[in-house]
Amino acid sequence: MSGTRVAVVSPDGRVRTSLHHLLTSDDRLTVLDPVDTALEAADVVVVDLGTGRPGSLRTLGGAAPLVVLGFDEPGHPVGSPDPRVFAYLSKSEAPDRLLTTVRAAAASTTSAPEPGRWGTTALVLAVLVGPWTVWLSRVAEDRGVIGWHVPQGLALWSITPVLLLTLGLVSGRAGLRDLGSRLVRWRVPARTYGVALGLPAVVSLLTAAVVAGTGGQVPVGRLLSWPAALVYLAYGTGLFLLTEEAGWRGTLLPRVQRRVGPAVASLVVGAAWAVWHLPLLAVPGEHDRGLPLVPFLVLIVATSVLVTGLVNAARGSVVVAAVFHASFDACYSYVGVVGPEHRMLWVATGLTVVMAAALLVATRGRLFLPEDAR
Repeated sequence: MSGTRVAVVSPDGRVRTSLHHLLTSDDRLTVLDPVDTALEAADVVVVDLGTGRPGSLRTLGGAAPLVVLGFDEPGHPVGSPDPRVFAYLSKSEAPDRLLTTVRAAAASTTSAPEPGRWGTTALVLAVLVGPWTVWLSRVAEDRGVIGWHVPQGLALWSITPVLLLTLGLVSGRAGLRDLGSRLVRWRVPARTYGVALGLPAVVSLLTAAVVAGTGGQVPVGRLLSWPAALVYLAYGTGLFLLTEEAGWRGTLLPRVQRRVGPAVASLVVGAAWAVWHLPLLAVPGEHDRGLPLVPFLVLIVATSVLVTGLVNAARGSVVVAAVFHASFDACYSYVGVVGPEHRMLWVATGLTVVMAAALLVATRGRLFLPEDAR
């Protein structure tokens, strides 16, 4: 258990200090600080509920197992337990019990090894196979190869069951718990929601200004009306949270990021995300049909860098990624970035590349991932 990293959460400063001293008395344990970044980097989180209730555990970020203190009867919490909880302990128990439990909690995370190259490839295919089957059936019908097609509304929803099955096979319960915690991690810095909603709007408005200023046409509202864009934003957030973003930013990004770092991971996931979109360029009725390949793919990869920065700033929240994704699609469709005026796409791509490069330089490639995070 050498080098086990522990985060301590308590509403009482004196309790935090006492727990810090107790835990660091074991040279195999290191207490991380501050809590906001420690939760993402920790191997185990020790939580003193104080006068709180178990339900408050769900507001904590991170996916590490929790050792919870504060019950008169150990092992008998009130309310619905958080799936990350490894053990509930009474404060009256001997300090040695806490140290032993923390070490056991850290050991429990090693029982589900991270997927290797083939496991990661399987996860990419899990996100791809359903949508490609649906979209390519429509392309095949359009070209007279077959006389039927799979209902297109199933494309994204086909991701979820295949992803969960594959994740369970390659990462076990630990992987499923990790994804689950990221999907419900909505208590994050408010500014990340502001950026997630506002950045696509800023890019869209700048694109429209540049194109209009150079004599081009800006097809505002032609692909998607303003009311429809708002409906799409609301529905799309939930849709992307439970499907596409569960795969890209909930499952793949954290794994690739731990292996190669945030900058390379954002490009790798972005490349997979771009390839995933390719059939849409040929699907009848899609806004993406007929778009030029090069700016389309570059836009997606550059956007991946921005989403990675947002997710890391939001402590791994997939909710923020889903909000950004829905805003991105709604704004770009409303303003016409993905419409018939291809100059709009080229300008949006250029602006996004500049923003992504600036973010990489400003964060020195960390994209807001803490230096000690795995």
